[in-house]
Amino acid sequence: MTGDIKLLKPKEKGTTRLLMRRDKTLKMCISHCIAPMMELKPIPSHDHAWVWNTHADFADECPKPELLTIRFPEAENAQKFRTNFEECRKEIEEREKERTRQK
Repeated sequence: MTGDIKLLKPKEKGTTRLLMRRDKTLKMCISHCIAPMMELKPIPSHDHAWVWNTHADFADECPKPELLTIRFPEAENAQKFRTNFEECRKEIEEREKERTRQK
């Protein structure tokens, strides 16, 4: 399936959500929050694809753990996605560390 993927950062919540909708139908196929323990791993046979685990994907309205894969047409776009994903993950990790320090 192909579609648009977005990293959404609502300012009031302090979280980042990864959302993907399919082309043509615009049906949601990925919807989950980025968590500090998530790790993008490369797929050895593709320099433009990543795989990661999520504990609760909400694309089907019922949360369930998923192993997700994303592949980009160009390696450059795959690297941009990884950079943005990692920045979001680190921001959330820092926020969680700050919350535990304040307690």
